[in-house]
Amino acid sequence: MFRAICSNGQDVFLKDVYWSKALLTKMRNYYTFYCLTCAEEVVLKLGDRQAWHFSHRQNSLCSERHHCNESVDHKAAKLEVYRWLESYKLKPKIEHYLEDVRQRPDVYVKINDRKVALELQRSYLNRAHFLKRYFSYKDHDYETIWIGILSKPIQRAIYYYPLSHVDSLLIRPSPFPHAIYYSLVAHRWMVFSDFFYITPRKTFVRVTTIPPTMSPHYLFFNLDVFLTESKKEKNNRLEECMSVWKRQTIKARAAIHPSLTKAERNILHLLQRHNMTLNYFPAICNIPLLSQYICDSAPYLWQTWVVIGYINTKPLGETFSLSWLTEWFINHHQQIGFSFRLSVLHLKQHIRQLLNDYLDVLCHFNVLEKTAPGNYKLIHSITIRKSFHTLLDDDTYIINQLLSYFENNI
Repeated sequence: MFRAICSNGQDVFLKDVYWSKALLTKMRNYYTFYCLTCAEEVVLKLGDRQAWHFSHRQNSLCSERHHCNESVDHKAAKLEVYRWLESYKLKPKIEHYLEDVRQRPDVYVKINDRKVALELQRSYLNRAHFLKRYFSYKDHDYETIWIGILSKPIQRAIYYYPLSHVDSLLIRPSPFPHAIYYSLVAHRWMVFSDFFYITPRKTFVRVTTIPPTMSPHYLFFNLDVFLTESKKEKNNRLEECMSVWKRQTIKARAAIHPSLTKAERNILHLLQRHNMTLNYFPAICNIPLLSQYICDSAPYLWQTWVVIGYINTKPLGETFSLSWLTEWFINHHQQIGFSFRLSVLHLKQHIRQLLNDYLDVLCHFNVLEKTAPGNYKLIHSITIRKSFHTLLDDDTYIINQLLSYFENNI
C-alpha cells in the first residue's frame, strides 16, 4: 500500500512528489509507520524493482493486508487511474481510509457530489469479502465501481473472452450489462458489453475503447451516450456470434457424456420420460440469451427444465405469470443443480431477467402469448419426442430466426 501514518503524526502518501528516497530512508531510520486501518506497524520498502510501498508483517490479520500483496500491474493501474482523475481537476485519494465504512478503496474520489469508491480487481475475491465490501459501501451511499485490469493487448472489437468469476463481479447491470477495464498496454479505458454466452468459460464480448477525452462523469455514469453501434456493425457481430453458437449446438448434439453433473443427471431423467437422451433436447430449449452470462449452466439444461417441468405441464390456454415461474425456479434450482455467478444484483433479479428474456423468445416462436406485462398464455405445447434428423433441422431454423430476432430486439 502507498499510504501510512508516521509516528510523528504525518500522513505519508508515497506518490506525492514531495518524497525522495533519501528523505524516506532518513524517516525510516528515526520513525515508525502504522497502518491507517488497523494501527499495526508496517514496513516501508524502498526497493528498485517494485514501487515504494508499505507492507504489513507476515502474521498480520488486517483486513487491508491485500493492499500490501498487490501485484505490480495492480499498483501501476491504480496510479494511472489516480493520475487520470487528477487530469480532470478532481481530487482523488489512493487508499484513503473511509471511517464510516471502515474500508480503504484503491481510489476514492468525489464526482459531482457523488462519493465514488474505485476498486481494481484482477485476482480471485472471496465471496463473503466481496459482499461485505459491496454492501458496506452501498449502505453508506458510496458508488462502488469495480474495475478490471488488462495486461494483454486486445486487437478486435468482438473478443472471445474467458469470462471468469472475477470478471462477472465487474459487470454493472445498469443502464445495461457492462464492465469497465483499464488497459496497461494501451493506457486506455475499455468497456466490455453485449455478453454472448458460448460456454461457462468462453463468452463473446463487444469491446469499446474509450477515447481519452471522455470524462470520469461520462465513463462511470453516462456511458450509454457513447456506446453506440451502427446497424451494420451490430448485424456483423450477431452473425459471427450465431455462427459460433451453431457450431456449439452441433457439439452439444454429438457430445458423449462419460460422466454427468447433477444438473445433467436431472435433465436426463426428464428427457428419458419421453424416451430421449441429453443429445435430444428441443431446439427451442437452446437459446443463447444475452442475460445468460450470469448462469454457469448451459442454456439447453435449464431451458429444457423450464419447458418440460413447468410450461408443458399446463393445458393449452392456461395463463401463468413471470413471478410464479421465477418463484418456482428459485425454489428448485439448487436441487436440480444449476449454478450462477456472484454478482452485485440479488440472484432473484438475475433469474427473473433470464426467464423474462426466454419467455419473450417463446412468444416470438408462438409457443406463448403475452396477455399483459408479466403474464403469459400457453398457445402451443413444445413437442419433446423428435428424431435426431428433425432436431438438426429445427436447430438450423431456430438459429436463423434468432438472428433476425436479436437484430430487431437488441
